[in-house]
Amino acid sequence: IATWGGARPYANPHETKVVLVTWSSVRYGREAYFVDHVGRGEWSSTRDSPGSWMQVDLQDYRVFNPTHYCLRHGYKNGACRLQSFELSGSHDGVTWFKLDVQQHRDSPLPNSGYSTAAFPIGGAAAGQGAGAAAVGGEQGPGYRYFRLTQTGENSSPGNGLVDMLCCAGFEVFGRLQTAKKEA
Repeated sequence: IATWGGARPYANPHETKVVLVTWSSVRYGREAYFVDHVGRGEWSSTRDSPGSWMQVDLQDYRVFNPTHYCLRHGYKNGACRLQSFELSGSHDGVTWFKLDVQQHRDSPLPNSGYSTAAFPIGGAAAGQGAGAAAVGGEQGPGYRYFRLTQTGENSSPGNGLVDMLCCAGFEVFGRLQTAKKEA
């Protein structure tokens, strides 16, 4: 989406209004950092609140049939890395489907600043059996919204910020469909 299939140089898709990013709350950083492909070295986190989340809306004319996703940690060192979290998808922003659930005692993200990890999305939730999404007035497979929710303490229980979700990069992979008619 950010390069229009390689036709343009990279630009943050939230800043160019191709997608819309929202968070449950903002402690540090900007919401655009959640979908940034370029690591800026900027702290990116929600407030310290249970069930914190970050979400991307691919807008009415973008849908994915996801197969994998990648996360980039949102802090300059290994503190506060995600350990227990889930990725959900939605067609309408109201009804959510769990696409992946991660429960760890040790974070799956490497113990370093702005580290990254990739995760597969499996089962019927990822493919054609996921249901239909209304896109541009037509029905099609896939999801319009993706939400990353922290479901347990992060990797730093001793710092008093265990419910702070730190993420400075999210990418989802699969088949991109455009249903919006070009003028």
